[in-house]
Amino acid sequence: MINLLKGLKAGFDIEKLLNILDNDWDILEIDLKQVFEKKINHIIREREELLEKKEKC
Repeated sequence: MINLLKGLKAGFDIEKLLNILDNDWDILEIDLKQVFEKKINHIIREREELLEKKEKC
């Protein structure tokens, strides 16, 4: 039942959802906003560290 709700929320059509349920598959949700935000923050931090090293030289 949870997979059905997750699938509807993600925009799957009914045929695909029934196929998922029939095959006992699972739906994996990935929060791309959170994934890319962390990467962007990491890039910004690395950039700031490089600028600090450049200023010291």
